Amino acid sequence: MATPLLSKLLSCSVSCAKKAGEIIRDVLRRGNLGIVMKDLDDPQTEADRQAQRCIVMSLGRKFPNVTIVGEEDISGSCSSDGVIVTQECSEVLQMTCPVEYSNVEEKQIVVWVDPLDGTKEYTEGFITHVTVLIGISVDGTPVAGVIHQPFSDNNGSGRTVWGMVGVGVFGHTPLSPPRANPGLCIAVTRSHFNQVVQDTVQAINAGHILREGGAGNKYLKVIEGHADAYVYPTKGTKKWDTCAGEAILRALGGTTTDCVGRPINYLPSQSYHNIWGVLATLHGHQQLLEKIPKETKERLSSLQE
Repeated sequence: MATPLLSKLLSCSVSCAKKAGEIIRDVLRRGNLGIVMKDLDDPQTEADRQAQRCIVMSLGRKFPNVTIVGEEDISGSCSSDGVIVTQECSEVLQMTCPVEYSNVEEKQIVVWVDPLDGTKEYTEGFITHVTVLIGISVDGTPVAGVIHQPFSDNNGSGRTVWGMVGVGVFGHTPLSPPRANPGLCIAVTRSHFNQVVQDTVQAINAGHILREGGAGNKYLKVIEGHADAYVYPTKGTKKWDTCAGEAILRALGGTTTDCVGRPINYLPSQSYHNIWGVLATLHGHQQLLEKIPKETKERLSSLQE
């Protein structure tokens, strides 16, 4: 029986994310980050560029009719086939693809790629905040994803968390026993913490605040139970920041919406910006949504794509 397209795509995405992690470590080890500023406080490094070429070219060769959207605007092509990933992840291929996804076609799929999420942290030495994100959406809904942490352990190989809705999540380490501190623990931005974020966290009445870099890193905090929610009550994140994390969280039974309570649409015809913020939870999503200040929701609702 032929392996379903979605299983093959996720398998290749896991391998690509691991290779991108190698590239990111290698660039840091060499020491010349090749930083250019895309915008104020928005750096891009040689690791971003090389990792995106690796992922997009590798997936593009194998799945030429799948739409792939990457964060970086990279012109030209790679000078060496050394970055082309051909191997697949056998662990992914061994899973049974859910019936509802077994006949998905290439035209239904969009792959959202952030080759190095947390670039600012990467340049400032907060390397454990860095992730590689590959999210797979079908008809605008995230269904599978990969989050790779290049600097997560002491053996130099990093770690990879992946999942598919209807199958489960693999590579993660759920927090056990539960956190000792009382009250909700909320993961928020490290580098873009402003008054809106502060007011929202206060309204939620969080018992503890985790200021973390990178959307993928904050999703991992929720996925593994270190945080009850990831809250970003303003514009700033993009679809490539959230697709992988949302897919993996959904595979665990969690929920992601904007901060008004609406699902995020991952069709490529929609804006790449998450204009109305991000709220991601494993449990108790509606209760937390109701705690977001009315003023914040009204302000977000007034924004246009």
